[in-house]
Amino acid sequence: MTDTTVPVNCPGCNARVLLPLAWIGRRVKCKHCNAPFEVQPDGPPPAPAPARPSAAATMPMASPVYAGAAPPPLPPRPGQGWRVVVCLVAAAVCLGSWGGIYAYRQPVEAAPDAPVASLGTHACVAVESGGVRLIRINLDKTARTYTYAALHLDNVNFDKWNVPNPEKTGFVAKNAADVVRQVGLFVAGCEADGIPKSNVTVACNAGVFGAFPAEDVKAASRAEFDAAVRKACGLTPVHVTAEDEVRYGALGTLPPDERATAVYVDVGSSAARVGYYGADRRFRPDQTVGIKGFRKDVEDQIKLSPRATLRGAADGVRFKRFDPELRALKEKAPALDSRQVYHFAGGGAWVVATVTHPTLAADETLDRYPLTKQDVQRYLEVVSQPGQTPAGVLAEAQRGLPPGKAGDAARAKVRELEERDMPYLVSSGVMMQAYFEVLGVERKKAYFFTRSLHAWPLGYILVRNRQEN
Repeated sequence: MTDTTVPVNCPGCNARVLLPLAWIGRRVKCKHCNAPFEVQPDGPPPAPAPARPSAAATMPMASPVYAGAAPPPLPPRPGQGWRVVVCLVAAAVCLGSWGGIYAYRQPVEAAPDAPVASLGTHACVAVESGGVRLIRINLDKTARTYTYAALHLDNVNFDKWNVPNPEKTGFVAKNAADVVRQVGLFVAGCEADGIPKSNVTVACNAGVFGAFPAEDVKAASRAEFDAAVRKACGLTPVHVTAEDEVRYGALGTLPPDERATAVYVDVGSSAARVGYYGADRRFRPDQTVGIKGFRKDVEDQIKLSPRATLRGAADGVRFKRFDPELRALKEKAPALDSRQVYHFAGGGAWVVATVTHPTLAADETLDRYPLTKQDVQRYLEVVSQPGQTPAGVLAEAQRGLPPGKAGDAARAKVRELEERDMPYLVSSGVMMQAYFEVLGVERKKAYFFTRSLHAWPLGYILVRNRQEN
């Protein structure tokens, strides 16, 4: 330990590490068990317990009185040699045991990836078809990679704001103006808080302009939107391709020490992407149908068979179209079989995780929590009930929340379920079930990344600062 470091014990696994003094009060994750905790210095060691008083001290007794004579001599004591031997053996055993415990529990010194430089506060406002994602982080450079602490994560939803105008020449003016105004407010807030403008980015994903199939109209709409953003905040948006978005999402989700064994699955609206890191540390994404394409097939199936239930139509689409896509993906990427951890992100995984774990979904201290096949089955039982509605799904998710202020944060989080319709909710559950069964996720570890909406903006910040490939 030096004057600039402080010893800290992880409350999850009790591992002992040395961290910079400047980190006191910051939330970090343990490199051993991945548990989040707030950095607090260890207190002084507890004072030794006072020696237990003897019976003579607690219960004074009068000395025996012998009438008219000295006390009689004590009888002779038997030989004590065997007792000495036993004591020596016991002492040796104890010393050996304590020596082993001492060696096992020695403090773990700071790892090679301890912070070597602070890169300051960085911010990104990410524009998507569903709204605006706002993120601020404190970023530190390390010997191997990076560490960061999330300062602000928020969402401002603008559902279907990017629909074309009646002339199909651009966005509806009012919708685009609302989004641009929100971008300007966020950038202005960052400047007011002292964040250098060079550390602030506006980024748009490919889904923003997905409603314009013609390339010339898409280019004109992008130029018009860029000009409006520049006027609002002085920054030109960066346009992220679908392939880069999933790569950034994996960087923002997968812990560095798990990338060689993990798979990233982004169950998004436009496309569902499955990817993993190869031996060369490059990310390899593959794409399957997204929720929009899946639900469109479900709705078409119901039109052909009006008596079919929503769940029945979704199962039919899964077995005819989605399962074959996943099996082809396994043949194309055999490395998927050897990966033992799956990290799910995206709106489709979010609805399943939120309905089955509403309290965990609202816990800001968690980066991820386990997701099982039983969770997916329980979710499908909820959304497949006859006559089910988004309000009914929301009520089911709220059923297990604590009353009063203790559950208010969770209720605010899960209330977003009402913004999804039933074809979306059912399609998401059936797609998740297919991932678990066809890709064999049910036999492996699976997690839901709680900050999935902010995964790719976070990854973009890391790439922008050249902390990752």
